[in-house]
Amino acid sequence: MAVEKICCTCCKSKSIADFYKTTTTKDGYYRRCKSCHAVSVKEWQEKNKGKHLENCRKWQKENPDKQRIALKTWRDRNKERYRNNEYEWRAKNSISIYARNNKRTNLQKQATPKWADPDKIALVYAEARKLNLTSGIKWHVDHVIPLVGKTVSGLHVAENLRIVTASVNLRKSNTFNL
Repeated sequence: MAVEKICCTCCKSKSIADFYKTTTTKDGYYRRCKSCHAVSVKEWQEKNKGKHLENCRKWQKENPDKQRIALKTWRDRNKERYRNNEYEWRAKNSISIYARNNKRTNLQKQATPKWADPDKIALVYAEARKLNLTSGIKWHVDHVIPLVGKTVSGLHVAENLRIVTASVNLRKSNTFNL
């Protein structure tokens, strides 16, 4: 088997490792080297931005688990860039963030009955804060029955609160299963 191959775009002889594998050619490698392929793909994406965006969104919708893993991997590899993007986004969208947080606060107020014990509720949140500081793991206070659920809505009372890891709470989202 050949150890080198000539790229049909740049006409340079390169190692087989510089070519992507494929089943459509006799030797099992693309005709174009990885760097030329990357340039070609980038050009196509620039020329066809709408189509490329549509394809990306379609793939993300069809592969939510793979998308989640890819996003986490990217964030882990680009921590500083992710942090800067997050700061910029928060600065640009501070009004939306304020509105969302205000809506959530108002929802909690509406879902808190007069007989609810605010001290018990505060204790649950204090315990979650304590766990966040001592364990090194992110903890959330979760409403067992969501305040605004699709089938049922819960109350903002201590008995409807539980402390769970952030990943569990984010995965659960706004659902309630019997």
